[in-house]
Formats: sequence, structure tokens, C-alpha cells
Amino acid sequence: MCVHRPYLRNIETYTITSDNYGGAYKAVSHLLSKSHQQIALISPENANTAVEDRTLGFEQAYTDQGISIDKSLWCHIPLDILRSEQALDYVSNFLQNHSGISAAFSLTEETARLTSAAISLLNVHSNIDLLSFDNPHLSGVAYVQQDEQEMARTAVKLLREQMDDIYSPKNAVIPVQLIFP
Repeated sequence: MCVHRPYLRNIETYTITSDNYGGAYKAVSHLLSKSHQQIALISPENANTAVEDRTLGFEQAYTDQGISIDKSLWCHIPLDILRSEQALDYVSNFLQNHSGISAAFSLTEETARLTSAAISLLNVHSNIDLLSFDNPHLSGVAYVQQDEQEMARTAVKLLREQMDDIYSPKNAVIPVQLIFP
């Protein structure tokens, strides 16, 4: 299971992150290229840098295509609800109240699983194209894959530099790729 890898903005330190911005940009650009314009953004209500960067990538994909973003299609699930039995109802109600959605981009695997369950529950929205950041382990769902091995290699390399008394804070951004079922 992948986790968000937040970092501290404007703090001079070593960071190793996946390309959250670029991954979201690629994912949403892919959905837009399939003629989806009413794309829901499903996300935990969280202000960590991974979620922020993924949201910015989502927005930039729309901007670069010259398409207006309908932020009423953004579902930010409060963390207390996300961690409760109310989560499925919350996402189901959101989808039911936004019947024009043709695709959904989930910023986490957890919210992707919830969205998939809500789509199945509602059945009338079964034509929603779901794409996730991280592998939700759902049949037929495309996702953005982080390269955890490269992140680990980079961490070891930077740690070795520090052990050799080389202190040169870097922000290593590790590429991601879209995986299609």
C-alpha cells in the first residue's frame, strides 16, 4: 500500500517525493483526451503536500486544454468521515447529486476503493471512468504508479552523501507512470 509522501515546503532539507503534480496531470489529461469533461476529483480533506500537488496537476490539465473546471465536482471527504462507516454513504450521496459526472480521478487508493463501491452501489452511474493515484487493486481501474524502489535507491544515495560529509539538500522528484488494465 502506498502512502502520501508529504514534504516541507520552503524548508531547506532533503526530500524525496513522487511526481504527484505530473502524475495527476497525466491522469487527468488522459481522461480529457477520452472526451471526459465532467471529471470528479475525489480526495481526503487533507492539506498535505501530496494532495495539494495532485490537485494542482488536476487543475493544470484542465487549464492547458482550455476547459473550465467545475469545482462543484470536487468531493473532499472529511477525515473523520473517511475513517468511519459513513464514508461510503458520503461518496454515494456526492455521486448521486452530481449525475453529469463521466469520470472520477481519485487522489488516493483508499478514496478510489470508496468511489468504486459507490459507483457499484448506485449502478446508474456504472459508466463512470475511474482513475486512481496509486493502485487500488480494483479490476479495470487505471492508476498512477509510484516508483517506490527508485525512491528507496535515491534515499540511500542521499544518505550516503551525508555520511560522507556532503550536505547539499535536494528535492528529488521521482517520475510516475500511468498503468492501464
